[in-house]
Amino acid sequence: MAYIATYAHAQGYNVGVLDAESHGLGIQQAAQVINALQLRWVGFNLIAPTYHLTATIAAVRGTDDPVLTR
Repeated sequence: MAYIATYAHAQGYNVGVLDAESHGLGIQQAAQVINALQLRWVGFNLIAPTYHLTATIAAVRGTDDPVLTR
């Protein structure tokens, strides 16, 4: 993910990286941070151990979908 961010930054894009796990953010908190930023593009690392967590965050990206509280 950092390689992609570095390349995008070198091409002039404003880039940020959020490591939700290292910040102790849960699914709901990570989704809220991502949605609050109203980003044009969001990339996710889909490694096997965290796939279901990432898929849940991605499913509600850009929405206020209550799926996170079900």
